[in-house]
Amino acid sequence: MGKWRATIEISRHEKLPFSLISKQSDSGDIQFILKNDTEEIVLNKFDINGDSLILPMHIFDTKIVARIDNDQLDGHWTKNYYQDYTLPFHAELGKDHRFEPSENPANFDFSGRWQVEFSDEEKSYPAIGEFKQEGDRVTGSFLTNTGDYRFLEGSLTDNGFRVSTFDGEHAYLFEATPVDSDSIVGKYWSGKTGYYTWKGVRNENAELADPYHLTKIDSEYNVGNIAFPNEFGDTISLRDPEYEGKVVILQILGSWCANCMDETAFLSEWYKNNHERGVEIVGLAFERKDDFNYGASRIKILKERYDIDYEILFAGKHGKSNVQSILPMIEDFRSFPTTIFIDENGKIAKVHAGFSGPGTGEHYREFVKEFNATIDQLLK
Repeated sequence: MGKWRATIEISRHEKLPFSLISKQSDSGDIQFILKNDTEEIVLNKFDINGDSLILPMHIFDTKIVARIDNDQLDGHWTKNYYQDYTLPFHAELGKDHRFEPSENPANFDFSGRWQVEFSDEEKSYPAIGEFKQEGDRVTGSFLTNTGDYRFLEGSLTDNGFRVSTFDGEHAYLFEATPVDSDSIVGKYWSGKTGYYTWKGVRNENAELADPYHLTKIDSEYNVGNIAFPNEFGDTISLRDPEYEGKVVILQILGSWCANCMDETAFLSEWYKNNHERGVEIVGLAFERKDDFNYGASRIKILKERYDIDYEILFAGKHGKSNVQSILPMIEDFRSFPTTIFIDENGKIAKVHAGFSGPGTGEHYREFVKEFNATIDQLLK
């Protein structure tokens, strides 16, 4: 039992480090925990078969399989829904550091707000980087028009910093190097093949697009046409009496999506405290396979993990074009999650693209404030 320094070999053979904790819970059960900055993701289901550890990754259809050798683990991380997505994994017990400490850490303050652009050979996209530096430790996140990169944690290097996060589904590694006092350049590795370069300029006033105006939608669409099966195979429609005359939040999500995971955690608790006011939530899950049995199994895991009381329906396979073909009122689907607010007359009142989760601090709190204000207005 204790803290493991774990690594996964990702794109271009970079080793992404993260913290894995093994401990005994209050009930006496053994738990594994993925830790990124202040976030702790509990992994309470695992199997030990001889000298092998089989560790499913939270709500995601991924797993770590490793051989146990005293205070070391050696194996791989696999995405089960892909035919060939297996990356080397290694962990050592008793190591507290995430990145190897630098003997001569960079003399530069990365704290603050940065206007960022990510680029690869084909495209680029804007972002905002927000970092906090305490001694050699660096934490923060990147915000984009479609969501955030959640809890990033790392430290100074000889010439900049490195931060990483691993939530069981997504493996992100970032590197930054200063150019001058107000500009930085960097690299970003993601999963098996993802690689971007990026540049940032210090800008406390940097802004992204308004998430309420990113997605075009036909507000006159008859939402009663929305009908899909739940995890038990029962068709649920927005025409059903349960939703008639009520404000309805339509959540477009996937169980593979970390920003959706953050939004679902918020919505599950919010629903328990607010549904008696005349508000319902319906989730439309777009999963990695266009197979009902597969989709239903992922929905069941998601609902159990977050104690969800509202319906989540299987809508088909993920993909922006697929979402638009299944939900024709959306003209330009941008991101998972997307949240649609429907008034008590069945009219689409608002649509919000993406989600800024708890890893973004004040941006998450601002979203919660705006969300509650929207519901209060619709209930009036």
